[in-house]
Amino acid sequence: MLFDLSGRRKRAGALAATAVSAWLFIGAAPLLAQGAVSGTVTDAESMAPVAGAQVFVAGTVIGTLSGPEGTYRLEGVPAGEQTVSVRLIGYRELSQTVTVQSGQVATADFAVEQTALRIQDIVVTGVVGETPRVKLPFTVERLSAEDLPVPSADASTLLAGKAAGMQVRTGSGQPGQAADILLRGPTSINSSGRSQAPLIVIDGVIQSEGASLSDVGALDVDHVEIVKGAAAASLYGSRAQNGVIQITTKRGTSLQENSLNILARGEYGLGQLVGDVGLVRSHPYTMNASGSKFIDSEGNEIDFRDLNRQGFGSAVLYNQINPGDPGTPTTAFANQAFPNELFDHMDTFFDPGETFDLYGAVTGRFGESSFRVSFDQFRESGVVSCAVCIDNLGDLNADRVAQGLSAFEVGLPHDEGYQRQNVRLNVDTRFGDLDIAASGFYSRADQDDKAVSTGAFSRLTFMSPAIDLTMIDPSDGYPDINADPQSIEENPLYLLATNDSRDKRTRTMGSIDLNYSPTGLDWLTLEANASFDRTDFRDYTIRPKNERTAGGGGVGSFTGGSLREWNFTEEAINASVTLGASQIFMDGDLTVRGKARYLIEDQDYGSNGVFGSQFSVQDVPNFGAIIGETSGNNQVRQIKAEGLFGIASVDYRGRYILDGL
Repeated sequence: MLFDLSGRRKRAGALAATAVSAWLFIGAAPLLAQGAVSGTVTDAESMAPVAGAQVFVAGTVIGTLSGPEGTYRLEGVPAGEQTVSVRLIGYRELSQTVTVQSGQVATADFAVEQTALRIQDIVVTGVVGETPRVKLPFTVERLSAEDLPVPSADASTLLAGKAAGMQVRTGSGQPGQAADILLRGPTSINSSGRSQAPLIVIDGVIQSEGASLSDVGALDVDHVEIVKGAAAASLYGSRAQNGVIQITTKRGTSLQENSLNILARGEYGLGQLVGDVGLVRSHPYTMNASGSKFIDSEGNEIDFRDLNRQGFGSAVLYNQINPGDPGTPTTAFANQAFPNELFDHMDTFFDPGETFDLYGAVTGRFGESSFRVSFDQFRESGVVSCAVCIDNLGDLNADRVAQGLSAFEVGLPHDEGYQRQNVRLNVDTRFGDLDIAASGFYSRADQDDKAVSTGAFSRLTFMSPAIDLTMIDPSDGYPDINADPQSIEENPLYLLATNDSRDKRTRTMGSIDLNYSPTGLDWLTLEANASFDRTDFRDYTIRPKNERTAGGGGVGSFTGGSLREWNFTEEAINASVTLGASQIFMDGDLTVRGKARYLIEDQDYGSNGVFGSQFSVQDVPNFGAIIGETSGNNQVRQIKAEGLFGIASVDYRGRYILDGL
């Protein structure tokens, strides 16, 4: 043991010496070859020197500030090509590449351009009135269009990574899947019986609990305000205890008077699987002496795909510890190569999918009125598709037609993904002291759910690489359900082809806001809001009459098929009246503001589900054709709430701010 330890120490010492030598010859070499960079920073417009600009070499800790004359000098810069950058508040950052030679000074002059500083954000969520963000007594994140430069598929994924303390998680990669949003503070390990999601408000419409942000297109979003914790309960009550996300869509009020703007936008993209799942590519079974055939439990030499089929025996584990004894799971190891061609099931199962997004908007403002109407057609096909299966079915049908037989008209192992159509109309007008803002929204979505509902992803990992899953069964035109008789799972391509599972959803929203500020009473405002949100959802799964089961020996029986439907309707009607007042005292040093709000909420939810098995005839997917057992369920829920809220704010010289609820 002492000898081994001494040897390990010697090896460790040798490795350490090698590492030090490598550092001396490789890592320390640049330190022996250094130069300098100098130059001048000037204003691009006035050509005046710019002092106090931060100048640094990218990827290093080498940096300095420009002097009163705008000059700078960087010492100890490694020889070679280096990127030098200059940065200063109020100016656009610039970079340029210079070549530094050992012992010499390279020159890099900068003419920086001024850029507009971002104006202080004004927040309206959870406060008495429009309040600069710097004066808020609690944290409110405000995301404008500048913070959201890259549009996402929907409003939920648009917020990912945009605000501190906000978690945006997508449960799966299924196209059209809405993300779950949690705000820092209310999350709990035990949330049984209660939601931890924040309250969502879109253009004054308080969303129902079952509403989905995947219905809302990202291109319509103008800005988002996020209030963490219970601060927003001042305006929305107990439902806002987990925070509030208020989304405001684009309107025509920002246009110049008597102007019209037309926008058309198209987007095309490709989605593909990132990375790969390492499937098993070896086996633990007994083979003949040449390694070309497998020995089954009957002692026959057969191909792998015939193991466990009718008329053949099952596979026999090979004992690698004691080759003469029977193999067991603890003595047989999957480290033997297959004798035949192997198939990449991940490549077979997944295929790059296309994404289309066609968007158009017309915005206008004439006199005291403005409008904005937008249209959005979005489609994401996803990445689940077996192109080889479709080709094989086409070849089989061509042979059948040539023999005078009819072609199979069956489902394909392909997930159609998700598509959505949106229409939005926002109108604003003014009549004297009265401002009126109205919004309307309609969405229709269709989501193919069979790749998720059949568990196809997990089943794929049980398939042997020695089996071609794309082979078509000549008796029915589907991929062979028993393609791998050794597996405990059915061929996932068969399940994709036979199942028809979809989610269909329509969404209707509308709101109207009235704001009255009487002339001569600038300190008084009266606001009223009424909103409507309705979701109609239908989910169904159809399994055909000729659906098979995966049976022993490679032979299964017919299930007779089944039909499942689940529908729900959720409707939310909300109305509120708000009275606000603001007064200035002490020659403008003291500002006192207050707001009182009455809110009424009415939510209705109803759902029903039906399941039936065994169709009497093929291709008639309705419950009138069901002859087996049928079961059903339904649920009704109604929530009514009234709330009266008051909030006051005191601001003394912008330094001392007090808010009370």
